[in-house]
Amino acid sequence: MKKSFSVNLQMKLLSKPVQHISLALTRNDKNIKMFSVSPSKLYLSKRVKGKSQKRRFEKVDIHFANKVIIKGIEITSDGSRLEIIGHTHFLNPQIQHIKPAFVELTAYYEKVNKRKVLYKYSCVDTYPPGNIHWVMKEWKRFFAIDTNTRKVEGVQVSITSVIQGYVINTEKGVGIYKLDTYYTEANFNITGNPETFAICKLISKVSNEFAGNENLRFGIITDSELGLIDRYNARTEFLLPGLLLPPNFHIMYATAEAGRDTFMPNKMMAMCEQVASKALATIKIKKSALVNNGE
Repeated sequence: MKKSFSVNLQMKLLSKPVQHISLALTRNDKNIKMFSVSPSKLYLSKRVKGKSQKRRFEKVDIHFANKVIIKGIEITSDGSRLEIIGHTHFLNPQIQHIKPAFVELTAYYEKVNKRKVLYKYSCVDTYPPGNIHWVMKEWKRFFAIDTNTRKVEGVQVSITSVIQGYVINTEKGVGIYKLDTYYTEANFNITGNPETFAICKLISKVSNEFAGNENLRFGIITDSELGLIDRYNARTEFLLPGLLLPPNFHIMYATAEAGRDTFMPNKMMAMCEQVASKALATIKIKKSALVNNGE
């Protein structure tokens, strides 16, 4: 029998219809269990110790197709997702689980007059995940990719590093991961954004490796084009001219600069960045073997 942890918010949530709610959670690398509530935001009642400017937060923005009346919020016993309970219309008295139209999960920390985004994941027509681990668990494989570019002996060199991973198991709400290097390669004189070019090559490699398994889902983690990722995932923006993101791939953003000790996407990006930077610093150009593969 499925059990769920109920936050029992019936008396504290506003009874008026809403189309969007925002849940801000402090992050302490443990299961989310205790909440306190303000009219439109949900907060962990226990704060993590440490300096405030280094405290990590995970914020879940939940959008509904129409205004709903929320009567309660539950988190499943394994912590995998949040469930919204309420009315879909004020004239409909039936209490039910309400599936959002759009969910965005963001990790960040506060800086002076600025918010630093650590990772950002969004998806349509889905229940809110308990944290980023449960998003990654749904992917057959996930790939962090980073490309560093600079001029070397008059040639624009782009070094791409890709780390692949998958979830082996989950114990007491903590993910156990398997990570290894997928490939590292150099490209020269790329036309356009070298990061996007590298992502397209990654998609091609993965699609060929898993040919005939179109139902498998894959995640790509990048620190590039944050403002375009939602449109890539919606298939309303081309990655390259004429090339849309395949339906079984999903892209999310993560930075290599921070969060590596707290969130797996950031850890993987930091690993990629380290490999790409080291390779770029030591590369030598052999002009006779140079191929202008970016055109």
